[in-house]
Formats: sequence, C-alpha cells, structure tokens
Amino acid sequence: MFILVIFGLLFIFAITMIVVTSRLASKKRSTLQGRGAVSFTSAAHIEGLGIEKFAPCNILQFPDRIQIESGSRKYQIPINNMRVAVLKSEKDIIEKNKSVVGRALIGTVLVPGLGTIVGGMSGIGKKNKSKINYYLILNYLNSQGELDAVTFLDNPLEFTSGNFIQSVNEKITDLTSQETVTL
Repeated sequence: MFILVIFGLLFIFAITMIVVTSRLASKKRSTLQGRGAVSFTSAAHIEGLGIEKFAPCNILQFPDRIQIESGSRKYQIPINNMRVAVLKSEKDIIEKNKSVVGRALIGTVLVPGLGTIVGGMSGIGKKNKSKINYYLILNYLNSQGELDAVTFLDNPLEFTSGNFIQSVNEKITDLTSQETVTL
C-alpha cells in the first residue's frame, strides 16, 4: 500500500512538472515570437564564444540572423554566413573521432570543444553511460571569412533543438540554392 502511495505521488509530481514546463515553454515561445524570432532553443555554452563554459544561452533565429543571448551579452551571426546547424550525440563525436573514416566524416562539421568532449571521455572506452549528452553545433563564416563554430550542450528538457535546427538549415538551403557555387 505504501509503495502505491509513493508511485501515485511520483506520478502526480511528474504530471505537474510536465504541465509547468509546458506552460513556461509556451510563455517563452510567445515572448520570443513577439520579438520576431522564427525559432529558438536554449542550451549551455561549451565553446566558441567569449563566455564561461556552461553559461545558459537562448539561441534565436530571426529572418536575417542567428542571435545568441547569454545574460546581457548578445552575439549575432548573419543568416547568410551560416553553413550548418547540427545536433550530435557525445557518442557519435567520440566514436567518429576514434576512426580515420569517422574523423573524415566529422571533419565536415567544425566542432569547437571537441577536445573537451573527447578528453572528458578518455579512458572510458566503450562502456555504456546511462545519460547521453547531445551537442548543438553552429558552423558559420566569421567576420574574416573563415569557417568557425559555436558548440552548446543541448538542454534535453527543452524539446526545441530539433525544430530550431530544421528551421535554420531550411533557411540556409533556401539561400544557397539560389546562388552559383564556385568550386
């Protein structure tokens, strides 16, 4: 009987957390869309900006730019400079880094913080972890015209990274499909 009460309370707590999270996300979505954002997500900064590791960031897509906000700081990447937005699991990054073919594949995506991600996992080998981290990686051309990137630790409770990545990549495809590519 006591176990049923505990499970019941846990169930009620879980439902309450889902409702509260959903309401907060809806309020945040309304606020950001009111500012003109097309899509957004939240994540923790890993590397690529001049801010501390794990700083919370809001990443917004506007029609003409990606804007990263952390506290009072704002960073902008013109949408024309964006090359790709991807979500990679820690496992994918580490496994691809171990093999020559994998390194060639991951080489198509610049991943700042790769050393931190792989280094943090050194010595673990192929042991299973219960929690898998996902990294949001934004590749873009910086103000000097060089390929650059920002890496974020995805927030698994947001459920917005997939939509954000799809929206950004669709915009990149729209922009690049109208251009002539010089090889």
